[in-house]
Amino acid sequence: MVKKIYLAFGILLALFSSSVYAGPVFEPMKGDTHDFGTISQGETVVHAFPFRNPGDDTLRILNVKAS
Repeated sequence: MVKKIYLAFGILLALFSSSVYAGPVFEPMKGDTHDFGTISQGETVVHAFPFRNPGDDTLRILNVKAS
């Protein structure tokens, strides 16, 4: 009986672990944060975040939020 439980648990573990997918990795080239310091209201500031996509698939950048 115990062997059947362990067997069933092992099969379920194998099924669930095979569905894990590691997606593309985001690799910022010069850090992932930037401090603008103190800026005046209405002043326009710009900063570029260079990055590379080491994966073979399209890299989608979602849920970008300013703090």
